[in-house]
Amino acid sequence: MPPIFIEAATILGLPYHMRIKTLFTIHEESEVFCTADLRTWLTSMGTICRFSISVIDNMHFESGTLTVHIQETIDRPVITNLPNLQEIFEDLNAGSEIFHVSGGIITVSSSANFNYSLQSPSPSFTITVGIRDDLQTGEAQNLTLDLKWVNRKPSFDPDRYLVAIPEECDGACTGGTPYRWQIPGLTLSITDRDVDNPGPGVNDSLTCGILPSFGSDYFTYQNAPAPYSCNKLYQDKRIDIDDIPENRQINLTVWVKDRQGVSNNDKGDTAHIYITVTDINDNWPVFINVPTGSPPYRDTIPENTPGGVSLFTVTATDKDSGLFGEVTYSLENNDTLVTPPPVIDATLHFEVDRRSGVVQTKQYLDYEAINPKYVYFNIRATDGGGLSTIMSANVTITNVNDVRPVWQCNSDALRDFNDQYVVGAPCFYNEELRSDILVDYEVLTISSTDVESPASTVTYHLLQPSRYFNLNQTTGMITVDDELKTYVKYILYCYSQDNTGSSKLMSQPHLRIRLDTFDPKRQLINIIMKITEDHFNKTQQEIFQKNLRYLLKPWFPKIERTQFDKDRTTVSIYALKDNSTFDEINIDKAKQFVDRDDLLYKLRQDIQGTPSEELTSSPFVPFDVIQVEPTYPIWLTDTIPGIITLCIICLAIVALILGLILGLCSRYEKCCFEKKKEISERNWENKANYDRLSINSFAGNDRPKPRERRGSVDTVHSLIYDPR
Repeated sequence: MPPIFIEAATILGLPYHMRIKTLFTIHEESEVFCTADLRTWLTSMGTICRFSISVIDNMHFESGTLTVHIQETIDRPVITNLPNLQEIFEDLNAGSEIFHVSGGIITVSSSANFNYSLQSPSPSFTITVGIRDDLQTGEAQNLTLDLKWVNRKPSFDPDRYLVAIPEECDGACTGGTPYRWQIPGLTLSITDRDVDNPGPGVNDSLTCGILPSFGSDYFTYQNAPAPYSCNKLYQDKRIDIDDIPENRQINLTVWVKDRQGVSNNDKGDTAHIYITVTDINDNWPVFINVPTGSPPYRDTIPENTPGGVSLFTVTATDKDSGLFGEVTYSLENNDTLVTPPPVIDATLHFEVDRRSGVVQTKQYLDYEAINPKYVYFNIRATDGGGLSTIMSANVTITNVNDVRPVWQCNSDALRDFNDQYVVGAPCFYNEELRSDILVDYEVLTISSTDVESPASTVTYHLLQPSRYFNLNQTTGMITVDDELKTYVKYILYCYSQDNTGSSKLMSQPHLRIRLDTFDPKRQLINIIMKITEDHFNKTQQEIFQKNLRYLLKPWFPKIERTQFDKDRTTVSIYALKDNSTFDEINIDKAKQFVDRDDLLYKLRQDIQGTPSEELTSSPFVPFDVIQVEPTYPIWLTDTIPGIITLCIICLAIVALILGLILGLCSRYEKCCFEKKKEISERNWENKANYDRLSINSFAGNDRPKPRERRGSVDTVHSLIYDPR
């Protein structure tokens, strides 16, 4: 039988030359067989297939057309490709395709959340897959879904962190431990379900670290050993931002990996940590450009330097920033470098500008008022956090000759009744001198001081030269230069002069010295006391003199000298009638000295020198006065033998005079007695006449007036009546 061929075919008019054999075939027995499932080619209207059939033998060829009408039939739908077991992974998202089943697609629902670790006891699911047609015919098959573990990478959430830390933290930050210490306020959030909730057979762990970058060596980020974990960042050492300003901002990139990521050398997830390092007040101010020497800052100024004069400038820096780096200056006393500490307050005379550090004078300094002649003080530099550093300074004060010499009154001048100097009165020396003192006698020593120069540089001068006194220019001692007159007032005008520098200043005002002389034989008396020198010291002498003045007031007694002899003390005194001449305004007034006899009359009871009752009673009892006598006694008038002798001499003189008178009378006896007789007779006659007149007068009313008489003394001192 010749072979039959299907040469061409169309489906709905479409040529399917290449697929004709997949749909139909003709066997040698001339039977046409369908070789494929025609349902896939059906439409709602059905399908018509036409194809040519050719018959060929060795000699002849014959062809024809065969039309096949394919009609749809109602069949029960079936699932033809659903396996019994299908593997799925836990990382499937909602809407993901699981399997293409005949008639549809199996996908993950929107509410599904696969978690291998949460499936117990076996991580698998069994689902029923059904298929049906419009006639509600079909079938259903079970599908087992085997959930497979998927290594989910850890992730940071969030992946950016901002944190501020101090450059150095104390125990409060570290919990009392040294570095390392956990960065406060920073907790990294890492999500890894495999680590948080490991399932059966899952033993995942995290490994974390820091990518090398600037500043990363200050920190540690790791999960082992304990107590470190990947959600904490640790600081290993102090971060210095003062010397390394770049450290103020450190940006770290940290990474985290799970076990599979480590084995696969996976990058893992990363997060960025932006660290701001804040400054702390950990640096003290440091003085710079400090001169060498001790103390470093020194200057020298004259004492009359006014306020506001700049001396030097101090500069201090602080490595800290902001407020902690701002430096201010202050000045304070320094009493540690000087022994004993100076009495001057440096803050009253010097000041420093708190911002610029310029040290300047504040007011005048008096060279004479400070000792030693330099001022130590400290300059303190303080930062905004209260840390401070001090630097010592020294200013030497030089002298300027601006002070005149000043007189020092150390004599009886300016005393009142109680021997007290009048405060504030001009210096005035007022002394009394014996007129019998010898040449070169040291009268007194005047003293003048110049606080700006040593005492040896002050010289003394008389304003007008004196014949009777000499003034030593170096020592200020006044000595007698010629014999003095008695009861004479001498006034000396003196001045002192310094010798400091080129300008020499004289004392102002000039010193006046009043010296009055007296006769010691007429003014001095001695008061002898039974008291030793030890018990009659200067204080006791002042008490004795004060008591004596109270006793003799208004007289003003003064001690001229004191002599000591074993257990006895002799005090020579004289007295002025008052103390009014001690005042300089009465310099022209003459001094009146009390006579020694007047003093003796008040201070002794008899010529033998027995002290008066006042001198032997309180307050003179401690002095035990035993005798009062003239300093220069006159034998004839001041002693009993002398007085007796004086009386004998006086009687002898009287007797001699009487003898001379009687001798003269005997020599001229006639003349003398005749005259005497005549006078006697005249007297009797006169007497008789007087008696007669007296009788007549008593007899009548008219009484004659008596004769006027005149008396006279003749050579024998007789009273006679004049008959006229």
